[in-house]
Amino acid sequence: MADGNITVAREASMEELRKSVAELLGEPADWPDHGNAPLAIAATMALLHEGCKRLEAENAALKREAHTWWTAARDALAQRQSREGAAEDLYGRLESLSKAMECSGRIDEHDHPDAYGAILDAMKYVQADLNVPETQPGATGFDGADAWNAHGA
Repeated sequence: MADGNITVAREASMEELRKSVAELLGEPADWPDHGNAPLAIAATMALLHEGCKRLEAENAALKREAHTWWTAARDALAQRQSREGAAEDLYGRLESLSKAMECSGRIDEHDHPDAYGAILDAMKYVQADLNVPETQPGATGFDGADAWNAHGA
C-alpha cells in the first residue's frame, strides 16, 4: 500500500510540474498534447539550455566587438587630440614668428620676398586643417605670398 501512495504522490508532483512548465512556456493547460510530460519537459529544458548557451556566446562576441570599437575610438580620439595639440602649438609659433618678423623689420622685401607670405601660408594651412578661427581680418585661402608681394608692388 505504501508503494501506491508514493506512485500517487509522484503523479501529483509530475502533474504540478507539467502545469508549471506549461504556464512558464505560455502553452495551453493540456500541454503536451502527446501525453508524455517527462519527455516534453526534458526536451524543452535541453532546447532552452542550448539556446541560453548560444545567446551567452553571442553576447560574449558582441562584448568583444564593442570593446574593440571602443578601444579604436578611444585611440583615435587620443591621436587626434595629440595631433591637434601639436598643430595648435605650430600655429602659435608661426603666428609669433610672423608678428616678430613684421614688427622688427627683419623681412627684407628684396632678399626674401616670399618669407612673410610663406609664414602666412603655413599658418593658413594649419588653420584650415584644425578649423582654427582666423586671427587676421580678410585672410582667405593660401595666398599669403601673393598678398605680401602685392603689398610691396
